[in-house]
Amino acid sequence: MNKNYISLLLLSVCCLFSCNNPKQTTLPPYFSLPDYMNSQIKILAANKTGAVKTISVNGKKEVHKFDILDWKEELQSFIDADINKPSWRGNFMVDTAYTVDKADTEKLITYSTEEPGIRTKKLVLHFDIHTKNITEVEAYNLTDNVLYHFEQQLFYFPMKSYFISTTEKVVLLNPSQLNIRGEMK
Repeated sequence: MNKNYISLLLLSVCCLFSCNNPKQTTLPPYFSLPDYMNSQIKILAANKTGAVKTISVNGKKEVHKFDILDWKEELQSFIDADINKPSWRGNFMVDTAYTVDKADTEKLITYSTEEPGIRTKKLVLHFDIHTKNITEVEAYNLTDNVLYHFEQQLFYFPMKSYFISTTEKVVLLNPSQLNIRGEMK
């Protein structure tokens, strides 16, 4: 009887653990730029990082020095270049390449699409092959229709600088060009 009791107890314990359904986490199919940028924003904010910003609107240039910036607002364009919307799964081609020169070895991962309904057409991540850290993020956004043309190029160099170039053209209005270059200090 003792053996039956132990067998029943072991069977009950096994059933209890096998019925336990752990939470399944679904990883995004592509690199999560919002997660990466939010981690960078936390570091910039914690370090109270300032910047020297050069802003050019239709060719008129201004330079401003900021001791502290709202980095979430400053880098929002990068967060908005998210390519992990559920309806976009399978719409991006993924290409990995390696570049080798005398100074560096770099790994590039490129996500690209030609789908007209997807604003972010290209995301390129540059990795240092030795440290596996991201050394540069590039994104290209495009919205183009009969009434409106929006084109944006984004470049982020972690903890060093960023560059945002935006061109907008609305029918019957002059095009506008905005360039922002920020050097972290």
